[in-house]
Amino acid sequence: MKKEKMLRAIGGIDEKYIAEADPNKKAHRSKNIRLRLGLLAACICCVITAANLWLFVPFNTDPPDISEYRDSEYYSIIERLNAVTYVKPAYKNNFHKYVSVVGNFFGGMFSYKNDAEAMDGVAEEIGSAAPQQYREVTDNQVQGVIESDLIKRSDRYIYYMSGATLKIYSIEGLDSVLVGQYTIKGTGNYSQYYMRDWQIYLSEDCETVTVVASLSSKVSLISLDVTDPANVKEKDRVTVSGAFLSSRMVDGKILLFSRFFARTPDFSKEETFVPQIESEGRKESIPMEDIVYPDVLTANHYTVVCKVDGETLAVEGSAAFLSYSTEVYVSLDNVYAMRQYSEQVKNADVITQSTMTEISILSYSGEKMEHKGSVQIEGYVKDQYSLDEYEGVLRVVTTTSVNRYVEKYANASGKENEGTVSVTNMGTVTNASLWCIDLTDRSIIAKKEHFAPDGEVVYSVRFDGTAAYVCTALQVTMSDPVFFFDLSDLNNITYTDTGTIEGYSTSLIQLGDGYLLGIGYGEDRGTLKVEIYEETAYGVVSVCKYEASFVSFSEDYKSYFVDRENDLIGLGVYNYNSGAHNGKPDRYILLGFDGYDLIEVVNTELMGENQTKRGVLIDGHFYMFADNDFKVTKLR
Repeated sequence: MKKEKMLRAIGGIDEKYIAEADPNKKAHRSKNIRLRLGLLAACICCVITAANLWLFVPFNTDPPDISEYRDSEYYSIIERLNAVTYVKPAYKNNFHKYVSVVGNFFGGMFSYKNDAEAMDGVAEEIGSAAPQQYREVTDNQVQGVIESDLIKRSDRYIYYMSGATLKIYSIEGLDSVLVGQYTIKGTGNYSQYYMRDWQIYLSEDCETVTVVASLSSKVSLISLDVTDPANVKEKDRVTVSGAFLSSRMVDGKILLFSRFFARTPDFSKEETFVPQIESEGRKESIPMEDIVYPDVLTANHYTVVCKVDGETLAVEGSAAFLSYSTEVYVSLDNVYAMRQYSEQVKNADVITQSTMTEISILSYSGEKMEHKGSVQIEGYVKDQYSLDEYEGVLRVVTTTSVNRYVEKYANASGKENEGTVSVTNMGTVTNASLWCIDLTDRSIIAKKEHFAPDGEVVYSVRFDGTAAYVCTALQVTMSDPVFFFDLSDLNNITYTDTGTIEGYSTSLIQLGDGYLLGIGYGEDRGTLKVEIYEETAYGVVSVCKYEASFVSFSEDYKSYFVDRENDLIGLGVYNYNSGAHNGKPDRYILLGFDGYDLIEVVNTELMGENQTKRGVLIDGHFYMFADNDFKVTKLR
């Protein structure tokens, strides 16, 4: 052994020689190698197992545990919001994630899709002992249901809301002046965008102006004492969480509609997922019993309605519709809120997907708001003018939309429901339908389905007693017919139309004496067309039209001046032809119908946005308002 150590030290013997010289050493060496190889193999297996676990173990797609909130009165809402607001992982597992990343990097060479991925707007003397008289100037949809607007008036003053400032003008014809103004005070800076929605009501005694103030994430009702126009004072305010939608006043009560989002709810804090009402410095959640919601949510926002006393701003009731849209129609007794969703039917590989609307009915005329149930109809509703309540029947016009597609699965084995999905879209077909619903039991008692040519959609609707007018359009070709429905006998609904005419109307206005007026577009989106139609025994025919090229105009119906007694229609326009009107593009146009033609009565400069322009006719003088301008002209 000493010799062996010496030889190893001087390099005179190698390991192989030692092993051969000592058989036990060789066996021990072999055992160590096998042990090391075994350990290496085990390590490799562990690494592979860990990699498989990391790559292929499915991501958790279950919503967060909410069992700790089981005792909350809002638990049923928490369950639904938890499901609809939870964002599932975009990938099935880490392998799916990195393969998709690589696939995107190389321009989509790799495909790995799940089913969901594949389908996927100062006078000198003020006051008088005689009380003022209220005069309504807004062309309200329903008689007795007053809508908020930028402009209101008495027999002495005109009140106009310009952004966050209330301006009060005397009614003295060409001598009219600004007699007072008041800018709403509050914390923070008001966004010019949201101030477009600030509108007003005037009380019946003309002593209070109530401002409907949109403040991005909340909406306030602010009452102002205007008994002395030169010294306006704030009286009260009430605030509701959410964005402003609309409002109405009926018999001195204000119905305020807002939209509340539960984007990232914290279920330990009610204010993040339940609409709040703030009054006298206190916030209160809308009670669970006053919230209407479907079994399956299609959206995480509420349409909130708050009933407020117009004089004291005391809250007298509230309700909320979870998963319902922004559109509401209000009759003298009921609020109608709408929810849009899809309905699918599969026949072999062909899937038919139809757009549906659920209309929920809320009675508000009693001491307490009461939900009266709902009804489902095919199609979607364009706006409030597409609905009308008449003698116990709700009439609705919808655009129907049906999409068909073929869905197939493909993989190496050819088995269905495995691997990637292939979708072939067969196209979407749109049309229009009329529905009549009995409000006693919410049953559909009459209908006219798909009455327009395929491919057309509803652009404007107007109901007038037992008559209904519908304008549909195929926007690609800028052409439309106007349909007239006789609804006097629901067992025998008849209709006629104008046939195809150039352009289409975004608003239809009943003038009386059998005349209908349409405001919209002519041969292109840069042409304003105002057209008069007449009902005849042979259908609806065009009588005359007024057109202006290179102009833009507001599609907001409230921005139009409508005078059925004098057959006048007014609106603001912007002429983007730089040479027109000596380079003064902001205009206001007033048209008159003489039974034969539409004639320009006024065409004058008025600076401001089209949607804020307003006009009112008083004792032969036409008053025009905009956010940056005020003008009066005497009509001949």
